[in-house]
Amino acid sequence: MSPIAGGGHGVPSRTPRSNSKQQGQQQGRGQTNISQFFPSLTDGNSRDSETASLQHHQHQQQQQPSPLKDTAGQQQQQRPAAAARGATPPPAAAKAAGDGGMQQQQSKRSRACGAAQGGSGGSDASAAAGGAAAWQQQLAALQQKHQQELELARQEARQREGQLSDQLLASQRQVEALQGLLGAARSSSQEREGEVHAAVSQLVVQLAVAQGNLSRLQLSLDGSRLGCLGLARNGALGFAEVWEDGPVLRELAARKAALQRSREEVEAARKALKKRLPPPPKATLAAAAAAAAADTAGGDAAASGSAGSSAGSSQYISSAEYVMQDEILKVRLSVLRREEELLSKEEERLSMDKMRHLRQLKRLRDEEGSRFQGQPLLNRRYVLAALLGRGGFSEVHSAYDTQALKFVAVKIHQLNSTWSESRKASYVRHAVREYTIHKALAHTNIVSLSDIFEVDNTTFATVLELCEGGDLEAHLQQHHTLPEREARALIAQVFAGLAYLNRAPNSSSGAGSEAGFGPRVIHYDLKPANILFDSLGTVKITDFGLSKVVEDGQTMGMELTSQGAGTYWYLPPECFAAGSSSNTSIAASRGAGGLLPPGILGSSTAAGGAAGGMGGAGVPAGSAAAGAGGAPRISNKVDVWSAGVILYQMLYGKRPFGEGLTQEQIYRDGVMLNARQVQFPAKPSVSAEGRAFLSRCLAYSQEERWDVLTAAADPYLQLKR
Repeated sequence: MSPIAGGGHGVPSRTPRSNSKQQGQQQGRGQTNISQFFPSLTDGNSRDSETASLQHHQHQQQQQPSPLKDTAGQQQQQRPAAAARGATPPPAAAKAAGDGGMQQQQSKRSRACGAAQGGSGGSDASAAAGGAAAWQQQLAALQQKHQQELELARQEARQREGQLSDQLLASQRQVEALQGLLGAARSSSQEREGEVHAAVSQLVVQLAVAQGNLSRLQLSLDGSRLGCLGLARNGALGFAEVWEDGPVLRELAARKAALQRSREEVEAARKALKKRLPPPPKATLAAAAAAAAADTAGGDAAASGSAGSSAGSSQYISSAEYVMQDEILKVRLSVLRREEELLSKEEERLSMDKMRHLRQLKRLRDEEGSRFQGQPLLNRRYVLAALLGRGGFSEVHSAYDTQALKFVAVKIHQLNSTWSESRKASYVRHAVREYTIHKALAHTNIVSLSDIFEVDNTTFATVLELCEGGDLEAHLQQHHTLPEREARALIAQVFAGLAYLNRAPNSSSGAGSEAGFGPRVIHYDLKPANILFDSLGTVKITDFGLSKVVEDGQTMGMELTSQGAGTYWYLPPECFAAGSSSNTSIAASRGAGGLLPPGILGSSTAAGGAAGGMGGAGVPAGSAAAGAGGAPRISNKVDVWSAGVILYQMLYGKRPFGEGLTQEQIYRDGVMLNARQVQFPAKPSVSAEGRAFLSRCLAYSQEERWDVLTAAADPYLQLKR
């Protein structure tokens, strides 16, 4: 057994320095060889840890000298061997290499110790040299095996790399093929989309043409029934259109005349029947005295009078016969009254049909005179279908959005070619401002605006939500008055939209997920023509051309810089307050033969009057609403007044102030400045709560009038189940 394995004699304690030097050289060579091929063995069981343990043991032996130096040396040889035997065995190949390396190190240390002792361990050195040679052979075999495994791994890696390259090439070819298919699909989809777009546009055009033909046919039928417009001479050289009644209206007029004649005959018969009653006794004596006086006056007259008296006395009837005949005539009068009521209802219905006929006739005439007739495609997206209405400088068409696949309303603004460039720029700026304000609004009771685009150098268009239910003005023209429940429901929706316009920034609007609009907005042109209905009857506020944006910090209202604008029947007194510059600005804009674009100054066509040509007429003074600088200050209470006028008109069938007057007369006579007290007719009947609500909305003083949020929160507008 070798000295290392068997634990032979150790090195004396007086020669540790030379032994450690030789061990360091041998350990350095052993470490380089092992770590080159087995770098994972540099752990707690490696040669370095073993050498450190041996040195630590020698140091302890020096500090504790023993009388038996040989025994101490033997212990120093036994401890490393025991430590080597007690180490955790590594895997098979690593264990063999590790054991061989440790034994080689032990043999080297043994040879060094033997040389220090003068050759006392010769047999141990030879055995160690033999073991080292064996370990060198094992190491060479391991290196050769490692080289073979490495070569096999390289071959497998090259094969795998080739396979992956083939797969990558195949994947690239598949991707290229799929990209080609995708491009073809996109091209086909674009072609298909173009075909669908063209087909949809063609269908919309066909639908519009069919609806136009149907409207013309209906107009023709209604014209043959109701009547038509004809020309009549107006003055020496002029002609004017006049309405000529059709057979239905002529027949209705004949029936009314016949009923009137029958009524007159019955009334005459009742009067004649009363004369056939016998006169009372006193009346008889008075008649005899009158006859005697008549005889004295002239013989012929007396003779004829006595003859008539005798003839009349012979036609007297009894009281029972009178009652029977009178009852028959009363029954006949009641029948005639019922027929007159039926004729009145029929006349009202025919009047509504006539009004719709005239409106439709005017619409078709405007459509035929429009430059956008023929269902053109605008902005490569909107197919115009039919003209809905036309104003002074704009017209509204129904259109089909081929991208959103829905019907919309397109409002086309056309600049007058006779305007100056500055005036055109002002109008465009005004329209863009209206678009900017309206675009940011999103509420159930406000018409949504989605797009704006240029048509040509003098024309641009805005795209709005299409409201198919008409407007409140046409609704009132048809029904005249509305039940209070219906009117309250409509005005509650109006105040819901106004409350949204006046909420603080980032506040909840009370309409689900809708958020409040940041800047507060005064509509300023609220009237029945600007209140639309969708297909379900929901109220939609539109036309923000005169709206005012209330900036932050304007808690006391804002100056009215566009005095003279709006529709006068629906504006409060403070909008007519006199100022140092208000009259001049109104006169300059209204007079001198110039008309500003709609929205900059109010148009009265919807309300039935004209406001042009006021010249320099001044507004009566006396309002406290004018500020120190002359311009009056307004707030959202302007919209509260307008809403109150609309509610009054829905309930009573007329406006509270200025009814029957033109805007010029309202302005000239200072009607609104004198509108201090609202009057409530006895009929139709309105609840006390409704009258109180109207009184607060139509309060003359701004301090006493409600603001929008207060009016919207009033219990009168809180609808209940």
